[in-house]
Amino acid sequence: MNKIEVIRNACLQAKSNGIKLFTGGHWFDLTGKGESKLISCCAIGAVLLTDKNFVFATDHSKPGYTEKACQMLEVEDNWLVRFWMGFDRGHQVLLINDKDKEIKDDVSAFGIQLAKELADKK
Repeated sequence: MNKIEVIRNACLQAKSNGIKLFTGGHWFDLTGKGESKLISCCAIGAVLLTDKNFVFATDHSKPGYTEKACQMLEVEDNWLVRFWMGFDRGHQVLLINDKDKEIKDDVSAFGIQLAKELADKK
Protein backbone atom coordinates (compact mmCIF):
# COMPACT_ATOMS: atom_id res chain seq x y z
CA MET A 1 0.00 0.00 0.00
CA ASN A 2 1.42 3.40 -0.92
CA LYS A 3 1.66 6.29 1.54
CA ILE A 4 -1.40 8.06 0.16
CA GLU A 5 -3.54 4.96 0.68
CA VAL A 6 -2.03 4.51 4.16
CA ILE A 7 -2.98 8.07 5.16
CA ARG A 8 -6.49 7.88 3.66
CA ASN A 9 -7.18 4.47 5.24
CA ALA A 10 -5.86 5.63 8.63
CA CYS A 11 -8.15 8.67 8.49
CA LEU A 12 -11.14 6.53 7.58
CA GLN A 13 -10.31 4.08 10.37
CA ALA A 14 -10.03 6.91 12.92
CA LYS A 15 -13.37 8.35 11.83
CA SER A 16 -15.03 4.93 12.01
CA ASN A 17 -13.76 4.69 15.61
CA GLY A 18 -15.47 8.00 16.47
CA ILE A 19 -12.30 10.10 16.33
CA LYS A 20 -12.73 13.42 14.55
CA LEU A 21 -10.11 14.61 12.07
CA PHE A 22 -9.03 18.22 12.24
CA THR A 23 -6.77 20.62 10.43
CA GLY A 24 -4.43 23.19 11.89
CA GLY A 25 -3.82 21.94 15.39
CA HIS A 26 -2.06 19.47 17.63
CA TRP A 27 -1.43 15.87 16.61
CA PHE A 28 -4.11 14.75 19.10
CA ASP A 29 -6.85 16.35 21.21
CA LEU A 30 -7.78 14.73 24.49
CA THR A 31 -10.62 15.30 26.93
CA GLY A 32 -10.66 15.35 30.66
CA LYS A 33 -8.02 15.23 33.30
CA GLY A 34 -6.77 11.88 34.41
CA GLU A 35 -8.29 9.42 31.96
CA SER A 36 -7.61 11.60 28.90
CA LYS A 37 -9.85 10.18 26.19
CA LEU A 38 -8.78 10.77 22.59
CA ILE A 39 -11.44 12.77 20.73
CA SER A 40 -9.65 14.03 17.60
CA CYS A 41 -6.39 13.97 15.67
CA CYS A 42 -4.73 15.24 12.54
CA ALA A 43 -4.29 13.00 9.49
CA ILE A 44 -0.74 11.99 10.40
CA GLY A 45 -1.87 11.39 13.98
CA ALA A 46 -4.37 8.92 12.52
CA VAL A 47 -1.47 7.13 10.83
CA LEU A 48 0.36 6.88 14.16
CA LEU A 49 -2.74 5.38 15.76
CA THR A 50 -2.62 2.45 13.33
CA ASP A 51 0.53 1.23 15.10
CA LYS A 52 -0.75 -1.05 17.85
CA ASN A 53 2.30 -0.22 20.00
CA PHE A 54 1.91 3.56 19.70
CA VAL A 55 1.34 5.49 22.92
CA PHE A 56 0.49 9.19 22.57
CA ALA A 57 1.76 11.81 24.99
CA THR A 58 -0.93 13.55 26.99
CA ASP A 59 1.09 16.78 27.20
CA HIS A 60 1.46 17.43 23.42
CA SER A 61 5.24 17.13 23.71
CA LYS A 62 5.27 15.06 20.48
CA PRO A 63 8.05 12.68 21.57
CA GLY A 64 9.33 11.20 18.33
CA TYR A 65 6.04 11.63 16.46
CA THR A 66 7.65 13.02 13.32
CA GLU A 67 10.32 10.33 13.17
CA LYS A 68 7.76 7.56 13.76
CA ALA A 69 5.42 8.95 11.09
CA CYS A 70 8.30 9.21 8.60
CA GLN A 71 9.25 5.59 9.30
CA MET A 72 5.69 4.35 8.91
CA LEU A 73 5.14 6.23 5.65
CA GLU A 74 8.70 5.72 4.39
CA VAL A 75 9.15 9.44 3.70
CA GLU A 76 11.52 12.23 4.69
CA ASP A 77 10.34 14.93 7.07
CA ASN A 78 10.12 17.48 4.24
CA TRP A 79 7.42 15.27 2.67
CA LEU A 80 5.38 15.62 5.88
CA VAL A 81 5.86 19.39 5.86
CA ARG A 82 4.52 19.58 2.31
CA PHE A 83 1.56 17.35 3.26
CA TRP A 84 0.79 19.53 6.31
CA MET A 85 0.98 22.69 4.19
CA GLY A 86 -1.87 21.26 2.15
CA PHE A 87 -3.89 19.42 4.81
CA ASP A 88 -3.50 21.83 7.73
CA ARG A 89 -3.11 25.15 5.96
CA GLY A 90 -4.86 24.62 2.62
CA HIS A 91 -1.74 25.95 0.90
CA GLN A 92 -0.67 24.68 -2.51
CA VAL A 93 3.12 24.41 -2.49
CA LEU A 94 4.81 25.45 -5.72
CA LEU A 95 8.11 23.93 -6.73
CA ILE A 96 10.61 25.14 -9.32
CA ASN A 97 11.55 22.55 -11.92
CA ASP A 98 14.83 22.29 -13.83
CA LYS A 99 13.50 24.80 -16.42
CA ASP A 100 12.79 27.43 -13.74
CA LYS A 101 9.04 26.89 -14.12
CA GLU A 102 6.70 26.71 -11.16
CA ILE A 103 4.86 23.42 -10.84
CA LYS A 104 2.24 22.39 -8.30
CA ASP A 105 3.51 20.03 -5.63
CA ASP A 106 1.45 16.83 -5.68
CA VAL A 107 1.96 16.14 -1.95
CA SER A 108 0.41 19.41 -0.77
CA ALA A 109 -2.30 19.02 -3.43
CA PHE A 110 -3.16 15.62 -1.94
CA GLY A 111 -3.27 17.19 1.54
CA ILE A 112 -5.72 19.85 0.35
CA GLN A 113 -7.90 17.26 -1.35
CA LEU A 114 -7.91 14.92 1.66
CA ALA A 115 -8.83 17.75 4.06
CA LYS A 116 -11.78 18.68 1.85
CA GLU A 117 -12.80 15.03 1.62
CA LEU A 118 -12.45 13.91 5.23
CA ALA A 119 -11.48 16.53 7.83
CA ASP A 120 -13.84 17.84 10.45
CA LYS A 121 -12.73 21.48 10.76
CA LYS A 122 -11.71 22.49 14.24
